[in-house]
Amino acid sequence: MIDKTEILYTFKKSFHISYNKDYFCCVGSNVNLYDFNSGEFVSGFKGIKQPNYSRFTSNKNLIVKTTDGNYHIYDLVSNELVKIIPPPKKVLSSITSFQVTPDDKYIIDFSYIFPTYKLVIGEIETGEYKFLDIGYARIGFIFKAETDFKYYVVTNCAEAIDAPDVSFQEFYELTYTAGSYNLKKLFSNHNSRTEITDYSSNKFAVSDHSNNIKIFDTQGNLQDELEYNKNGVLYDLKLSANGRYIALAESKNVYVYDLMNKECVKSYEVEYGCFVDFIDDTKLLIGTWKNGYCVSLFLE
Repeated sequence: MIDKTEILYTFKKSFHISYNKDYFCCVGSNVNLYDFNSGEFVSGFKGIKQPNYSRFTSNKNLIVKTTDGNYHIYDLVSNELVKIIPPPKKVLSSITSFQVTPDDKYIIDFSYIFPTYKLVIGEIETGEYKFLDIGYARIGFIFKAETDFKYYVVTNCAEAIDAPDVSFQEFYELTYTAGSYNLKKLFSNHNSRTEITDYSSNKFAVSDHSNNIKIFDTQGNLQDELEYNKNGVLYDLKLSANGRYIALAESKNVYVYDLMNKECVKSYEVEYGCFVDFIDDTKLLIGTWKNGYCVSLFLE
């Protein structure tokens, strides 16, 4: 169990958590908004069927995506629904996380349009979409870079359109300027079938289906490697902002490893862990199927 002295606050279950400086949003069977500093419940958003992921915009809005690909936009001042943006036509599924451009004009996401995934740029005001080809992608991840208007796109790919299994990863850099886009392929990783990927401090953390995690820079050079004692299904991993630590959320435990000496510096026993993230490298957000926690990290 988690040491009660380390718990700053608890909240209801969450499969995914998004946050800004004021609030954090927990998406599970419901969508709940909490005060970022105190953990106090602020409001809940009802009537959303099968919520999946969420993102805050910079203009006090919250976007909640459902498994059918609809984007529900809420005003955080009034807690009212502003609009619903439907997914692109012919989309078969869209169970992926997404990003919002800093000017709040576009959603960057994936959509499965048979037979592969496409990178999708959706204009929030008009609901119109643009599509960018990313090869024979089966699924992917989108990360915000340290620089505004730059993103990293990581896809799990197949060698051919009729290949049954994912066989390698491709890494892209997406730059956005005043409504125009440039997608550039950075490198490919053919060494493992990927489970989870994260990005921070100009590095990618890539896990496979074993107990091995590789750290690449943005040019594809192997920077580091971690072998850990796997004790369940790995659902999430996060690099700390300073790049020194990595947090792993497994079904039974959450671990924090120091990448300098490869030692586990924190371990939390949880029930059905599914989300983890560092907050200013001093706190850890943990999401589970039963409860959520914000805990203090006493790290160097």
